[in-house]
Amino acid sequence: MIRFLLALVLTVAILSGCSGDRSLVGSWQSAMKIGDQNVVVTQTFGADGTFEMAYTSEVRTSGPFGDLSVTVTGTGSYKIDDGEKLETVVDSVEIDGLPKGMGRGAKARAERELVRTRKFTVQWINDSKITLTPTQGQGFQLERIAAPKTESKP
Repeated sequence: MIRFLLALVLTVAILSGCSGDRSLVGSWQSAMKIGDQNVVVTQTFGADGTFEMAYTSEVRTSGPFGDLSVTVTGTGSYKIDDGEKLETVVDSVEIDGLPKGMGRGAKARAERELVRTRKFTVQWINDSKITLTPTQGQGFQLERIAAPKTESKP
């Protein structure tokens, strides 16, 4: 009876993919405060090594533009070693939501801040929550909002 139970547990573990490997592939999100702005940060890791991060914030202006929803998106690549050493490289930046004429200076500032290589330590809290801690600075938590898309075969 014990052999049967051990065989059953082993079979279930194998069939359920209990390999212990975790993957960043998919989309992750966190709400945080940057300066005086509440920001939603979304990071997407592709199975092919592509990386996208988007910072979305509601910006209140006292001028003629009123409230704005601004999204700054950086794209590039990533690699992860040993399941916990993450390196992201942002090589391009786009800004959406700014009135015409305001975007050029904002894009130049965003590029100065975001176009670079960053290194993080990944701490897995569970399969859908991680903490990323940069080599310099404070860590932040992200929750999985979308698992990787898998192609279904007919």
